[in-house]
Amino acid sequence: MLYLGYEIRFNSPSKFFVMCGNIKEDELDKTFEFLKKHPNVLPFPSLREYDTIHKIIIEKYKKSVRIPKNFEKIKDKYIDASRCVNCGLCLESCTSFRITNNLIYSPLGKFNRMITGENNFEICFGCKECEDSCPEGINISQITEILPSLSTVKENVSISLEPVSFRIKDLEAKIDEKYKSQPPYLLFIGCSYKYDPMGVEGLLDFLLENGSKISTSARVRIIDNLCCGFDKYISGNIEGAKLDVSKIIEMKKKYGAKGVYFMCPEGLYVYNTLSGDRGILAFDVIRPFINIDFHAGCWAQKLGIKGSDKECAGLFFTAYKGQSIPLKRKDMLTICPFSTWKFGTRSVYSTFLKENTEKRDNNVQVSDTEIVEVMLTSLRESALESVDDIAEKVETWIVGGRNYFILLTIPIVRKRFTTDFRSNVLKNDNIKNFFKSLINDNVLLEEKIGRYIEAIQAENILTLVEELLKKILESSKLEFEARDLVSKKEFSDALLEILKKVIEEKVIRDLIGDIAFSS
Repeated sequence: MLYLGYEIRFNSPSKFFVMCGNIKEDELDKTFEFLKKHPNVLPFPSLREYDTIHKIIIEKYKKSVRIPKNFEKIKDKYIDASRCVNCGLCLESCTSFRITNNLIYSPLGKFNRMITGENNFEICFGCKECEDSCPEGINISQITEILPSLSTVKENVSISLEPVSFRIKDLEAKIDEKYKSQPPYLLFIGCSYKYDPMGVEGLLDFLLENGSKISTSARVRIIDNLCCGFDKYISGNIEGAKLDVSKIIEMKKKYGAKGVYFMCPEGLYVYNTLSGDRGILAFDVIRPFINIDFHAGCWAQKLGIKGSDKECAGLFFTAYKGQSIPLKRKDMLTICPFSTWKFGTRSVYSTFLKENTEKRDNNVQVSDTEIVEVMLTSLRESALESVDDIAEKVETWIVGGRNYFILLTIPIVRKRFTTDFRSNVLKNDNIKNFFKSLINDNVLLEEKIGRYIEAIQAENILTLVEELLKKILESSKLEFEARDLVSKKEFSDALLEILKKVIEEKVIRDLIGDIAFSS
């Protein structure tokens, strides 16, 4: 007697069997012949297709899951992850996988690593698209969010802050005077002023003009230069995140605030998760006053906000696991300050800027994305213009070694870069005028230079290196005896290092000053 049934393979080395019936051995050939002619009678699905019968079988089957000791704190999430059937449908929607093309950083890879007992997990961007594609309905985002907290070695990430300007403080004072009969609320700025300064000012303009029309309070006490704990939270340092959150609670008590407004979904999410209190997203305050399409990023979606666009911006990262996350332009208003910066756009808050303010800022505001693109274009132009000179310098490697060659080659490319960048910027009135205003604000200047350098360093320029190598090999200035060296990987690695070192802070600072004071 033979038995017919299903073999269920969850995300585990184990196999589980469900017996549906039996058949005599001498009738086996007849049975399979029947199945070939009638494939719908007993479905044998691919991992990507589940009929009702399969869902019922999986739901009804009760399997025992053994919880490893290091996952006991998240027992429910471990059991949820163990329901993964390795279909791979989440891969296409996983930002980590799309950036790295490495399965281990995907939900599928992380769940398999959980089953095998691994206890070090990397940061998750927080996208929820993977959950929408999961046929098992696993709460993927909740699981990958908490996994880094189990890691024995935490990733070290941090978000730099920037204090608000005197103009913002002046608006705060005007709001306090106008609405002093209303209860005070904290307005937690965090890193929002760094990534979306126009949005911060726009929100305050909104409160000043519409404070009597909102259901909470327009009277705000600005809390800047203080971290919400999001960077620590996503890297698994929950205690560190709790410490940051406790400082916000202390401020709330100190100023007798009735509530806390957050400009970013990430800060609100961490506060709501760790404080025992509930904050308010500033977007919810202005929402009744807007009727426009907007982008709702990963952590806004975790808060239940749905927008007309939900593409993951990659938070504040410019690189992830050695792979660059390119800045991308998007003509869409945003909620999250990180997305505002990454997409080179404006936030919903900035739509409330007063007319004179908007005109003033529009004259001088240029997205980081646009400037980085000009830098990359100039770097490519300068590198290709330097081909013959680089080819001629290869012999210095043979004489003095790798570092000697690099030392002599960087100034060659850098000299042409400064010329090309200056020329390209002077063709663009917006960038030229922006630099003229930027040179008068030293704090903002240093902040911008830091962002430009960070983005350039994270950029993947291997295609440029390959193009440069090819042209060097074709150059008439390259000595025949040096061809073998140029063909080696160590030479391409040296070229990559040279190109990465061409653009440095002092170079950009001098260029901005030169362009700003040019006629």
